[in-house]
Amino acid sequence: VLGQLLSELDGMHALQQVVVIAATNRPDLIDPAMLRPGRIDRMVYVGPPDAKSRSEIAKIQLRKMAHAPEVTPEAISARTKGFSGAEVVAVCQRAATHAMEEDVAAERVEQRHFDQALRAFKPGITEEMVRWYQAYENQTAAPAAAPAPAAAATAQ
Repeated sequence: VLGQLLSELDGMHALQQVVVIAATNRPDLIDPAMLRPGRIDRMVYVGPPDAKSRSEIAKIQLRKMAHAPEVTPEAISARTKGFSGAEVVAVCQRAATHAMEEDVAAERVEQRHFDQALRAFKPGITEEMVRWYQAYENQTAAPAAAPAPAAAATAQ
């Protein structure tokens, strides 16, 4: 698999205006052959979603369900610090599931359903993990690399 991927990346130089984007949670396990110039020669650290991003993720999820007025994207964001974007989505989905389990005819998701969902989840991203990834990025950053475009560093 690695050999095929390297071969494909090496063949990309003939194509113009093609950008290959790869993502991983374990950059330390990437084969060094992948990181040579002309292949994947630039790494950009994308941290966990900030409060605004978590709020936007929650807003998208809340559009899909009737919910109590006190259930707001901002309230969900405030209670999900350290959560990945996928974890914020999972909390919202779990709250909706709790509402349906409680009453299949439930007309809306209540705050208690979110409380129940949040008890089932713990943040998957610790401060120690964030520091490790930032240190890894600093250690592997190319000295002359230009700053990443803002769009490349947005939330998950």
